[in-house]
Parts: sequence; structure tokens; C-alpha cells
Amino acid sequence: MCNSSYSSIWAKQIDEYPELKKYQSPFRRNNVSFKILENFHLIRDNVKKIAMTGGEPLLIMEHIQLLDFLIKNNRTDVEITITTNLTALNPNWKDVITKFQTVHWTVSIDAIESIGEYIRWPNYSWETIDKNLDFLLQYKHSVAINTTLTPYSLLDIDRLVDYYISTYSYFFRNFLIFLFFYYFFLFILMLIICHYLKFIMY
Repeated sequence: MCNSSYSSIWAKQIDEYPELKKYQSPFRRNNVSFKILENFHLIRDNVKKIAMTGGEPLLIMEHIQLLDFLIKNNRTDVEITITTNLTALNPNWKDVITKFQTVHWTVSIDAIESIGEYIRWPNYSWETIDKNLDFLLQYKHSVAINTTLTPYSLLDIDRLVDYYISTYSYFFRNFLIFLFFYYFFLFILMLIICHYLKFIMY
């Protein structure tokens, strides 16, 4: 999961509860102003790839302004990479992003349906995520999924895998590596449990 450097919700929590500051990342950037467009025209013709992260990049207005700038200057050949939870893919974003030739999405999904909504409460609708994934695949964008294993998501991971395989076979290859590490993690967890139980028994 994101820390306070990349999550506006976590950052607000730290501001509200000062005792949490000891857990705060030293790289928090909330007071830094990124003037993306101020000098971008100087490198406009040489840019090959742009990566957008956050916070949540779909909520950062400068990102849309940057894409609009590229479109107006006939640079839709620039490769765009976006790391997002896919909650804020509004019509404006859809209109702009589909004008680019190559778009790679990395989508953070920890669980599906009610479990996913619980983990990423309060501004998370599984129905919205599902529809937005459909939209990305409709335009044949490259999509990869990032999953964080937590105590909440671990026991529901089988439904997440089934969802990817049955609904989006496109993701199947990306999930092979994930499945390896998932079952390796379960194996290690079982070894720890067995060792602990053995210790209790004796």
C-alpha cells in the first residue's frame, strides 16, 4: 500500500494525528510544487516517454494539462505510463488518453467487490473499477495489475485470480509470476504456522 509520500489520505491522517509522524516517510512531497508545463516546451520535441504517478495521477490536473499540450503539438506518439487505482477515470481523461498511440496502465487492485471496497474505503466502487477496466481493454491499452497482499486480501485472493482469468484472459500471462510468489508465500506461512504449533505442543 502507498505511504504518506504517495497517498493524500495517509498524508491527511498524519496531519490530523501528529503522533503518527514517527511513521512518516522522510520523502513526503506535499509542500513541493511541480511546475510541469513551465519549461516543458524546451524538451517537447525530444520526449519519448512520460510516467505519471501520484498520489492518484488521475486527480492531478497538471497531468491532463500536459497531455493536452502534447496533443496540441502533435506529440501523441509519446509513450504514456500511468500508475493508478482507476477510481477517477472521468470522461475528460477518457477523451484525452485515447488520442495517444501507446498507453501503459498499472492498476492497483487488492481484492474484488466488497473486500476491495473495504480495503480501499471510502472512495472506492468495485463497479466503477470493473467498468473502467473494460474501457481500457476496449482501446487495447496495455494493462498490468499490482496487488498488495494484506490480511484482508490474502484469504480472498482466489476470487481475485478467478476474476482475472475468467473475465480478462488478457491478464493471465501477467498473473503467472504473481501466482508463483503467492503460493510461495503460502508455503512459507504454513511452515511458520507448523513450527509455531510444534513449539506450543512441546
